[in-house]
Amino acid sequence: MKKIYLVFLLLIVSIAANAQVVINEVFGGGGNSGAPYKNDFIELYNNGATAVSLAGWSVQYASATGTTWSVTALSGTIPAGGYYLIQQAAGAGTQPALPTPNATGTIGMSGTAGKVVLVVNTTALSGGCPINTSYVDIVGYGPTATCFATAPTAATTNNTSAQRSPAGNNTGNNSTNFIIASPTPTNSSGLDLVPPAVTTLSPANNAVNVATFFTATITFNESIAKGTGNITLKKISDNSVVKIINVATDATVAGSNISFTATSLAANSGYYFEVANGAITDVPGNAFAGFTGSTTWSFTMAVTPTKGVIGFTYNFENCTGVIPDGFLQYSTVGPQVWGCTTFGRDPASNTASLGNAVQINGFATTNILNEDWFISIPYDLTATNFPLLNFWSRNAFNGAPLKLKVSTNYPGNGDPRNFTWTDIDGRFPLQTSNVWKQSNNINLAAFKSANTYFAFVYSSTIDDGARWTIDDIAVENSATPPPPVLTANPSDLQFGAVTTNTTSIKTFSFTGNDVLANVNLNSTGAFLISKTNSNFTNTVTYTQAEANNIPQTVFMQFAPTAINQTYTGTVTVSSTGATDTIVALSGNSIDPNFTLDVVNWNIEWFGSLEFGPTNEAQQEANIKTITANIAPDLFALVEVVDEAKLQGVVANLNTVHGAGTYAYVLSNFGSRANPFSTSPSPLASAQKLAFVYKTSVISPLGTPQALVTNGVNTAADLSNPAYNYFSSGRYPYMMNADVTLNGITKQIRFVAIHAKANTSPTTESYNRRKAGADTLRFELNRLFPNDNIMLLGDFNDDLDRSITAGFTITSYSAFTNDNINFFSPTLVLSLTGKKSTVSFNDVIDHVTISNELRPFYMTNTAAILTGVASLVSNYGNTTSDHYPVFARYAFDSAILAPVKLISFTATKKDATALLNWSTAQEINSKHFLVERSADGIVYTALATVLAAGNSLVTKNYTFTDEKPFVGNNYYRLKMVDNEGKFAYSPVRILNFATTVSVKVLPNP
Repeated sequence: MKKIYLVFLLLIVSIAANAQVVINEVFGGGGNSGAPYKNDFIELYNNGATAVSLAGWSVQYASATGTTWSVTALSGTIPAGGYYLIQQAAGAGTQPALPTPNATGTIGMSGTAGKVVLVVNTTALSGGCPINTSYVDIVGYGPTATCFATAPTAATTNNTSAQRSPAGNNTGNNSTNFIIASPTPTNSSGLDLVPPAVTTLSPANNAVNVATFFTATITFNESIAKGTGNITLKKISDNSVVKIINVATDATVAGSNISFTATSLAANSGYYFEVANGAITDVPGNAFAGFTGSTTWSFTMAVTPTKGVIGFTYNFENCTGVIPDGFLQYSTVGPQVWGCTTFGRDPASNTASLGNAVQINGFATTNILNEDWFISIPYDLTATNFPLLNFWSRNAFNGAPLKLKVSTNYPGNGDPRNFTWTDIDGRFPLQTSNVWKQSNNINLAAFKSANTYFAFVYSSTIDDGARWTIDDIAVENSATPPPPVLTANPSDLQFGAVTTNTTSIKTFSFTGNDVLANVNLNSTGAFLISKTNSNFTNTVTYTQAEANNIPQTVFMQFAPTAINQTYTGTVTVSSTGATDTIVALSGNSIDPNFTLDVVNWNIEWFGSLEFGPTNEAQQEANIKTITANIAPDLFALVEVVDEAKLQGVVANLNTVHGAGTYAYVLSNFGSRANPFSTSPSPLASAQKLAFVYKTSVISPLGTPQALVTNGVNTAADLSNPAYNYFSSGRYPYMMNADVTLNGITKQIRFVAIHAKANTSPTTESYNRRKAGADTLRFELNRLFPNDNIMLLGDFNDDLDRSITAGFTITSYSAFTNDNINFFSPTLVLSLTGKKSTVSFNDVIDHVTISNELRPFYMTNTAAILTGVASLVSNYGNTTSDHYPVFARYAFDSAILAPVKLISFTATKKDATALLNWSTAQEINSKHFLVERSADGIVYTALATVLAAGNSLVTKNYTFTDEKPFVGNNYYRLKMVDNEGKFAYSPVRILNFATTVSVKVLPNP
């Protein structure tokens, strides 16, 4: 057996009091005579300040990809700063024996790859990487290990061990906390008596061009603790004290690092730090001796940056190495940075390149996680009238848009995230457009200062990374303000179901930038407006002073007056010289007990510790708030990672809406989670699909299943072509269920989808996604040719045209071209310019239904619920980068009818039949077919009468049948909407009897 040393990483969970103990070193093997020790061993280290009892604890081992865990029980106490040695399977080697172990086991450990867990009980674990809140530390070593924190540590050999460096170092990353070195096993007698030593200073000694605001860090060779004493910052020129940092209150200790801030330092000046003896100790209490004088840790501040020239265009033609003219680049995450390029703007063409510019691309050989700032020189705007920013930009490939930020307190150096920046609209070109676009007349008047900076902030992910290029930057001083602009958010306001003769109030916000006059708001339909949440009317006015560059919150009231009606309306925001902004309004008075309300929502890595919103608790709270607020009959959720957090969301729904109201099902597959794949990811960290459903409406029939695969997560599954099509095993998830509305039950197959994303290479991704869509459509038609089917989720492409660079035809053309079998209620959202994500101007979260289900879709109810952003703070960063998508269905023909018919009469007028009818409401109506029958069974169309389309007022219609049948005439109206759905009116009967006319000739 090979020998291996390995150090493991500590996961801090619910047992924080014991989290100071970590697996410090591991050596696997014992049977190889060339190994330095006869036995496998695991060494623990207590990096805390107090002793810890290990009674009832265990270390458990499994092979790199195994699911069976072997247990070694522990006992005794590990002192502060002390070690604890566990001897595993004894080997037959000839090398020295271990020091006396504190515990022994019988586990034979692999010499190249494996995984070890430190647990606070002795119950054997299970699974490739089991979820267990009793973990203290968990480590995988070797490239094939499937259970690790962040990334596995490197593989060991017969003569090396994996060990923390420094001892006890624990930042949550196996791959960086450990080194591979000769083994140094230590037992409980090996107490630490050596003081900590400095390994790194930041900023480094004698550093130059240091930011005038920064966080200083000292890194030691072992874990440290706060002692008693101060760190003093002094000025080199006169040794005067600038700042005293009390270590106990003003510094932060994490592992082997201590950090503290230095602020308001003078440009071009030199400073140094002194550290008092005993201000810092190691964990056992050995004091660091400190240092004094200006030679150990000194540095010089950055020079004062050159001011930007008002009216001058910075064209970067001299950008050949470092970005010139005082513009800065600052990287916060990842290796890709803003730099010089020869891909500059050609004034003669918006697609050609000429000269130099500044550029960044998040794609290298793969996509890479990055955030990088391109920061301007400071501008003195105090003497300007209207400082207007102009620049040209261009993007290509899929990736996040740029952000444009402005600051008046950035000092010109250092981490920009430590200062105040305001997001403003950069008016950037559309995603993947790959043409030069000028962003002009961006008003900086709200940011007048002697040192105003603006910055272009770039980001990319492991999934996509756009290329962005910036050129020809200028700030002009205009004597007149730029053209006024009106914006409103959200652009759609949905009230949902509201009982007749009651009211519901929601809000939206608008901003008038550079307005020249008052701003008027006018509402239509059953919707009223107010500035103060009282005295609602159809019109309100904001003065120029109230509206100019100041976001305003507007209150909208919905008051339906008739039952079972759908209402639509608008709010128009207008001002002199500005283009009107329109907010769409909708609501209904239909009893929700009679309708099926469905929401599909991508909740962005929900529960992931590595991806998505960084504040996991905040994301969970926000999703609870939003789901409880919209509370449909069914949620189809995408990117669910942590099942426990999903359970929390469902529990909250049941708390708010009644015990047992909701239940859920969760898929057991995801991308690269097949345990037979190469380097599989744990299912617990994969994006999964879920249905959360109202139990009084939806009754699942059997267990939900993955589609287009035979035997998901099996070895054979890997050879299924659909495995590749659907993002390496992230198949569509189908729940077949009975749906009961108002006593009517129908069976519906709900299919949640999270399609292949536009990762690079994008052509390959497009082809994989299209092959998946083609396969899914074929299988749905083959397996369920006559079933009600609802396909919904994150399509990762739009349906009107593809969002993938280089393609125009949607990857879902198999569905969009099959109008006989499928229909998309959400396609109209794309065609009318809506967006389903925070960052991109496309709809990629869609719904497609089978022709059998289409008659039950309630026309014009599909909507993107952008209004949920007002329920939480900073929605796009704290909750999700996708908005929920809503659609409504009903089984009752009275609710589904596009026209609310008040009356329909048929009367005789001489020898003709006069038909009259009136409507109270028309939603998306197209025409009336006037039909006649002689027997009341077979009807033929007499005429087509055009309908009003959309109306909430009474409409009157008439038609005359000039030649009725002799005898009975049966008349009815076929009321047809723009989607082809229809309903019939009641039948009216007229009888025209045979008449005999007698003439006597001649007439005497």
